Amino acid sequence: MSNSLCLPIADIVVEVISENTNFIDKFKQETNFIENPDRIDKKIFIDRLFNRLDYNLLKKIKPQRTMFEFQIYVFVAYLHYMLIDKKISFFHGSSFIHGKAGYMFLGPPGFGKTTIINKVPFTRRLSNDIAIVKQINSKFYIFPSPFDKKFIPMTKNKILLKKIFIIKQSKSNKIRALSFRDKSTHLGTNHIALMRLLILKHYINLFDRLIKKDFFFMFSRLINEVEIVELQITKDCPLLVLENLL
Repeated sequence: MSNSLCLPIADIVVEVISENTNFIDKFKQETNFIENPDRIDKKIFIDRLFNRLDYNLLKKIKPQRTMFEFQIYVFVAYLHYMLIDKKISFFHGSSFIHGKAGYMFLGPPGFGKTTIINKVPFTRRLSNDIAIVKQINSKFYIFPSPFDKKFIPMTKNKILLKKIFIIKQSKSNKIRALSFRDKSTHLGTNHIALMRLLILKHYINLFDRLIKKDFFFMFSRLINEVEIVELQITKDCPLLVLENLL
């Protein structure tokens, strides 16, 4: 379809369909989409979602956003919601490959996620703002993100997720252990669908769907399977020092 684009999300291909040609054209400029894919695993129609958006509510939450940015903000959360049954999660974070493993960095805006990814060689980057994780059997893997046009990931393969870092700005560089509760809190506050629950609840019964799809069981398994620690880091931390902390 001309008013659509195909996104590689983890190990599936999603076709996003809309009658809003302007949105599709702008979205293509923001993403690493696929032309003429061999297969399409899921189709998502987004016009009904956009027609029901409460822009006054959005303006209160994100007052500096443009209309297109509002649409992207809600769409990414809705896309995440639609892929929960595929055991795919979106996190607000950056990620890269070190050795043969993947590492993910979570934290609020301005805490250093982009600074960290900019220190990493181009060929090892996986995501800058939205990290994509999928549970396959009992393991968790991280995939290249299609949501950052600034760089095109050099791999299409899944990478075993070895460790998750919760970034905290500090005057020194060190690692601190976290309790199960702290791990749950940090993952929840950086989980795209949960972060945007206030918006999504106006259009879908997200909480019921999360329960039905065993989402919270998957969430606890992620905490148990993948090491999660706090990374206290300085703004000028060299890459070599960062890699020694991995």
